[in-house]
Amino acid sequence: MMPFTFLWLPNPVDEAVFARRYAAKYFAVRDLMFRAIRACVIPVFLCVRLWQHGLGWQALNALLNVALNVLVEWMGFGWQRDALGGKRTAMAVATRIVILLTQAMDATSMEIPVQTPLSMVRFMLLPSGLLVLFLTSIFVPLLARHHLPVTLAGIVAMGFVTVPNACDVAVSAPESGAIVLAVWHFTNAVFTGGVLGESGQPAPYDACQGVVNMAHFVLGFLLPSFAMWAVEYEERTNFSEGISRPRELLTNDIIRKHMFLFFLVMGCVWLFLNLRVWM
Repeated sequence: MMPFTFLWLPNPVDEAVFARRYAAKYFAVRDLMFRAIRACVIPVFLCVRLWQHGLGWQALNALLNVALNVLVEWMGFGWQRDALGGKRTAMAVATRIVILLTQAMDATSMEIPVQTPLSMVRFMLLPSGLLVLFLTSIFVPLLARHHLPVTLAGIVAMGFVTVPNACDVAVSAPESGAIVLAVWHFTNAVFTGGVLGESGQPAPYDACQGVVNMAHFVLGFLLPSFAMWAVEYEERTNFSEGISRPRELLTNDIIRKHMFLFFLVMGCVWLFLNLRVWM
């Protein structure tokens, strides 16, 4: 059995019933929790940005950021009566898009040059967008068939828009290069056994992009997506008993095989992200 299979039931009616039951079981509580968290965080975010930058274009950027988030929250409340139906999916997709968009808009307010190992960790979590990707997967959940394309598209967009600007700032300090390259060499050793290091190393800016994009793929997409799919696959298997052909159970042995496959995929992705080094 391959991962990320059995994403829908053959009968559309059965699929609709399953989607509503699954949303009621796994999505409803998280929707309310995330909405409550955002209701607290958004005013704090605005106050912090006004305190940091005063009145000016940064304040205008923060106000626009807040306005987009308030708009999507208002739309969410308007669709609450259909929280378990198709409109809930549209609401969740819109929320994810707005969160990633506002992350890109606010990136200029989180300019963090990498000067110490701790600032590297902070950079990887905040300006790079990794924490946002991870949290939206958890708190704005979707069925796997929606989650996979939406999340992958978001990662690609961030790779072209957010990551280059963030890395440009990250490597701007004199001591940035050595720290970023050390993280690149560690990542390279994990996924290739240090093979690329034998043919040279990238410039700090290219190394930063490679590390951040790899973190987005592994921690922002692959692992959270697999965890979500595994839960959904088990629920689909139980739901489909007696109404469709039997499905293979997701055993620990199969999960270990999936992890091995993912490690090969991650190695290939790392090589692709570092084409300039080995070509």
